[in-house]
Amino acid sequence: MRAAEKTDFQRRVIHYREFSALMKGSAVWSGGNASQLVVVSSPRERRMNHLRNMLVSHCHFVRTTSPLDGKSLWMELLPMGVSKAAGIRSLSALLGFTPDECVAIGNDYNDVDMLRAVGKPRVTPDAPEELLAEFPVLPARSPGILADAITAMDSVQAAESQSREEGDMPQSLR
Repeated sequence: MRAAEKTDFQRRVIHYREFSALMKGSAVWSGGNASQLVVVSSPRERRMNHLRNMLVSHCHFVRTTSPLDGKSLWMELLPMGVSKAAGIRSLSALLGFTPDECVAIGNDYNDVDMLRAVGKPRVTPDAPEELLAEFPVLPARSPGILADAITAMDSVQAAESQSREEGDMPQSLR
């Protein structure tokens, strides 16, 4: 690394300086008014899995990839019960839908619980390989990716309606 080049962590602290604070020494995070704690680590799966195993009974642990360098692992620690999936369940209930009737679009590991919670999950083509293997992929990034997703969902919904009228729905559209 060149002397002038900043690490992902340094860039994040600068970018979010109004909202961040460094913990000194052996300080213990008490939560306070914070809604989440983010740990930035070099991309080491074993270290991240060890931390997850230590913390899983105390908080909701979410893995994500840094949007600043595209490779550093971030570990978001949220209060128990706080997640994108919980938000989908609450919002869909409020609006009179089941999560199975909902669509979600994700692009990183922090979207997995949300994607698994809905009936029509989709990922962007730039998502990590594990997500591309598990979920249907939207067309290549374009200015209208959301419109493309809605159009695709409308097509699926129309096919489902027609299939209900005709009997069976093709497996490719389920």
